[in-house]
Amino acid sequence: MQLDVQAVGAINMFVWLVPGLFLGLPGLLLVLIVLAQVGLATAFVPVTRRVFGVRRRRRVRDRPTSPG
Repeated sequence: MQLDVQAVGAINMFVWLVPGLFLGLPGLLLVLIVLAQVGLATAFVPVTRRVFGVRRRRRVRDRPTSPG
């Protein structure tokens, strides 16, 4: 009885695929959670400015601009 080397390689790849998925999934979920928090944090600042009525102050120029 002969054993095909390529078949063993393919089986070995699938044997490690399932544990690799279970080991990699928590890390992927953590990355997705952090990205979601970053997205919500960037939306939080403008929303709170609108709620509290805080507006950015524009700089007052020292001298008026002359036409042309």
